[in-house]
Amino acid sequence: EDGTTIEAIDQIDRDYPQLLKAPKYMKARADLGLKGLAGCYAQSSDYWSSYGLDNCVTLAKRFVDNAGNDAALALSVAKLASKSMIAYSALPFYKRALAKSAAMCKDGDLALSVVSGLGLEPEHAVDAKAMMTQCWDSVKDAVQKAFDADSTHGYVRQNTCAMLKSKGMISGLQAKQCH
Repeated sequence: EDGTTIEAIDQIDRDYPQLLKAPKYMKARADLGLKGLAGCYAQSSDYWSSYGLDNCVTLAKRFVDNAGNDAALALSVAKLASKSMIAYSALPFYKRALAKSAAMCKDGDLALSVVSGLGLEPEHAVDAKAMMTQCWDSVKDAVQKAFDADSTHGYVRQNTCAMLKSKGMISGLQAKQCH
């Protein structure tokens, strides 16, 4: 559970892609892969903290992408990423989960990751804005709260102003302050 498990699974997936069609393998792969990813993220040495974290994210993306239409696994990886790293780092995994099932919008941790992503510069908040739109009913309260808490020129305001304005959820003064 130090990251080597997920690396081994990734290597097996690449060397023996036919196994990705075997239910027995996929069950063991899911169980061990999640533990391996948790171990990968948990490493704090110099090796894992720089190159390693990027490596963990790359492995996690391939792990989810090779899982077929397993929306539950994609959601599990998203939740693991949101708890192991900065919340917005889970966005690529929520994006994959949402592509498999719109019901993923109802996940409680999604709103946290979306709001975290909305705090990024606009060019880096593309996925967060798309998920905000796609899952509006589930994230609107968290988005409104983040908007109210942000500074006048903050990134959350920049990234949410148009949506909140279109929904009539901001005051006239706030709307005038929108960029």
